[in-house]
Formats: sequence, C-alpha cells, structure tokens
Amino acid sequence: MVATWCSSGDAVAQPAAADSVALVVRDASPDGCFAAGALQKRIAHYIGTRGAQADELRFELQVDGQTSAELRVFRGDESVSRRRFEQLPTSCTERRDTIALSIALALEGEKQTPAPAPANDATVIAPVAPATVGGVSGRDAAPSAAPESRVDESAPEREPPSEREPDDTAVESTPATSEEESPAAVSDAPPQAGQDSGWVVQPHVGARWLAGALSEPVLTGNLGVELAVSPKLAFDLAAFVSTVADSEFLGGHAETWLAGGELFGCTGWKLGSFAAQGCLGAMAAACSARGVGYPVDLPAETLLWAAGAARAGLRWPDERMISLRLLLQAQVNLVRPVLHVAGSTEELAPGWVGGALGIDVILASE
Repeated sequence: MVATWCSSGDAVAQPAAADSVALVVRDASPDGCFAAGALQKRIAHYIGTRGAQADELRFELQVDGQTSAELRVFRGDESVSRRRFEQLPTSCTERRDTIALSIALALEGEKQTPAPAPANDATVIAPVAPATVGGVSGRDAAPSAAPESRVDESAPEREPPSEREPDDTAVESTPATSEEESPAAVSDAPPQAGQDSGWVVQPHVGARWLAGALSEPVLTGNLGVELAVSPKLAFDLAAFVSTVADSEFLGGHAETWLAGGELFGCTGWKLGSFAAQGCLGAMAAACSARGVGYPVDLPAETLLWAAGAARAGLRWPDERMISLRLLLQAQVNLVRPVLHVAGSTEELAPGWVGGALGIDVILASE
C-alpha cells in the first residue's frame, strides 16, 4: 500500500504545456484536496488545448477551509475578477472539479471576448472620408474637408462614458457572468463508478472478532461493497464466513461455523481527515454443526442464526484511494443455533447479546 503525505502551504504550477494554466494554490484545508498537479489535470479536462489562447491570465486560489475558497484572476499584475466560494461540495473530487470548471469558464470567456476598439478610432477614420471625395487623395482634397476632419477628431469627447471604460471592464464582466454557473455543472466530469445511477461504489475487505453468535468467539472474513447514495446515506452489503468454534459438550466436542451475509444502512460525519459512521442493520447466517468424540456418530446439522445489529465506525484517511475503517458492533440475537444431545436436557447455545470488533480496508472509486 502506498501512502502519500501532503502538507499545507503554497503550491505553484506554471504552464509547462499548451493545456497548462498559470496557477498558484494556497491550500489551508486539512485534507490537502487542491494539490496543484491534480487541479491542473481537471482544468485540462475542461479546456483541452485552449489554455494557450489565454495564457496572459494568471489564477490564484486561496483555500480557507473544507468548503470555502476564493479564486482571483489576474492579467499581469492587474486584478481582472474575483469569486468567493462559501459552500463547496463535501467530496474532494467534486470540490476540485468546481474550482477547475470556474477556471475553465474564465479562460473560455477570455477567448470569446472581442478585442475592444482603439480609443482613437474616430481620429483614424476621419481622414478616410475626404480621401475619396472627387477621386483625389486627402492631400489634394478641397479645403472644405478640413472642418469635417476637425469635427470627427472631437468625436471621442462625445462618446458615452461606458465606451471609455478601461479595457479590463469587459473582460471582468464576461467571466463573472459565466462563473455564476451552479457547481452542479461539474457533472461534465468523468463519472465515478456507479455515478450513472447516482451511487458511488466502494468495495471493502476485512476481518471481525465475533462473540455471541456461536457458543465460542470466532474470527470472520468479510467481503462487501458500500453503496453511497449521498454524503449522508450509504448502504453496506457484505458476505462473511467464520472459523470453526470447538466447544466441549457432554463428553464430546461440538464444532460449529457460520456462513452468511449482512446489510446495514449508514450515515456519516466529517472529522477533519477522518470520517465517522453510524449504522443499523441485520445479519443472518447458516450455522453448520457436528459432534465429535461421542459414542454414537452425530450427523451434521444446519441451523439458522439471525441478529439485529448497531455499528459505529471510524475511517481514515477519508477520500483517499485506500483507507482503513475500524468498527465496533453490538448485536441482539433474534434466532440462535441451539445444540442438543439425545437423552439429555442440556443445551449448547450462544447468549442473546453479542458484539464484534473489526477492521476493513476500503478501496475508493475515484
């Protein structure tokens, strides 16, 4: 397993290729989501090879926290526009795509904005009219052309104030209008696994120390998948199989083991680089039992075990490709496997209450 360590600070990415963008990132968030290299890749996804057509723009991103940031756009040393993000998505991928899309829209707006007309257009145009009078050049034109030229030269003084604003006014208004797009526009990003149906799929594998399901504690191996419907709701479905429990019973040994599945509905909370999770669900398994060492061979039996359970989990690091989840579980047995030996009133069965302690390795689908 490869671990990547990130620290907060200034990350600078200068345009090294046609699809790169001049970008400075100051990321103070705890998860370091806006690494300059990862953000450049998402910007390139949206702009393709168009970045070089607006390479005079420079972007500075200040990340204040988990869901807030500010993006400033510069042309040289001059500030062109600024946008404040107060409610970024909770997912690192969606936050990164929101910022990348805003930068791509600013670049697209710069590309499509027509170049402003020179301030002295009227002065340049004025001599052209007398140059065509009577088919003679402006140098030989009648004296009456001179007053016309002077009138045209005064035209800039009568221009509406809005036409004499600095050139960057038009440039600023274009990206500002485009950037009002909702973060929901990030749906152009490459879909995650299961995103077509609105669900994010995260496989996991792990182990549990399980007590109260059989007459002796056992270890179980679990293989499952978590289906995230939203940041606050997920379903966890898993299959498991246990080791063999060997219990002494009436002069012999009872060997039992479980094979079954579990289904939980979960909700979660962000805790910095951790994610806490609370779940409610049910578990059911077939219990295979056989007797060993009795005077008469006892046939193997298959019994039912079922329980309702509550679970608390802590995942770290959250929103990484590979993460660990530590969980603690309590269960109430609804159906218990009970063993008897003919001719005796004694029975071997687990208690009504049990629990489990386990750890999972989760593979994120990003």
